[in-house]
This record gives sequence, C-alpha cells and structure tokens, in this order.
Amino acid sequence: MSYANSLGVKTGIATNGFLIDGYIPKKIKEAGISSIQISLDGTEKTHNKIRGNPLSFQKAVRAIRLLKEQKIPIVSVATTITPANIDQLDKLKEFLTSLNINLWRVGVIMPIGRAESNELLLNASQLKILLEWVQKNNSRKLRIKIGEIAFLG
Repeated sequence: MSYANSLGVKTGIATNGFLIDGYIPKKIKEAGISSIQISLDGTEKTHNKIRGNPLSFQKAVRAIRLLKEQKIPIVSVATTITPANIDQLDKLKEFLTSLNINLWRVGVIMPIGRAESNELLLNASQLKILLEWVQKNNSRKLRIKIGEIAFLG
C-alpha cells in the first residue's frame, strides 16, 4: 500500500476489522491509506450472529475507534441490509453517529448464485422501506449511500 501511495494511487481497505488492533492502525496511517471501510451488519447480537463470532461486533467497533484516533481520512461503515437487520436502521444510525462516522454505505444481497433463493433477500416492501428510510435519513452529518458495499470513499 505504501508503494502504491508513493505512485499517487489512492488506496483503501474494506475489512471486518477483526484484526485491526495494536500497531495496525498506526501502520495503516503510515502507509498513507486514505479510506477504510468496516462492516457492521446490525446491532451487536445480530452482527455477531450473522458473522458467526461472539466477538465480531466488539472487534469491529474497536477497529473503528482506533482508526478514528489515527485520523485516517475516511473511516466508513458498510452494512448489508437483510430481513434480520432492516428493523435496526434507526439504532445503527444513532450508534454510527455516536462513533463520528459520516459515511455509511448500505447494500443488499444480490439475488444471484446461492443467494437466488435466500432468507437474506429483502422482499419488495422491505426494499421500499429501505429506500425511503435512506432518503429520509441521509444528511450532511451522516451521508448514507446505497450501492456496492465494497466501494470505498
């Protein structure tokens, strides 16, 4: 990443944040990485269930805090919206605001491959709820973008 940045290439990382601790946030800053996106797929219980690890939420939040302390230019959050977390949008917004996150990328499971008939897909009314919620809650303080969650910045 340092080499890419030395060539003028903007770099970013999309991660679950699980291993971002100790000296890693400082190394990310020193490498010149301009954006990092941490996945949070719901409140603590929901996120941990989706991720299959009881420490996943705690480690993601710790990573966000450590990266913000290092003043990484863009620390954003990505959330895949599913039937399991669509009712948590308000709580997530409040929590992300408390972490001083100002870019939140939300996305949905694409109905292809194994996800074609999957319980993670939003139905038409849930998708409408999501779109209307984003339109109502998008602001300068917390920009909410809909789209591919792997996009950084």
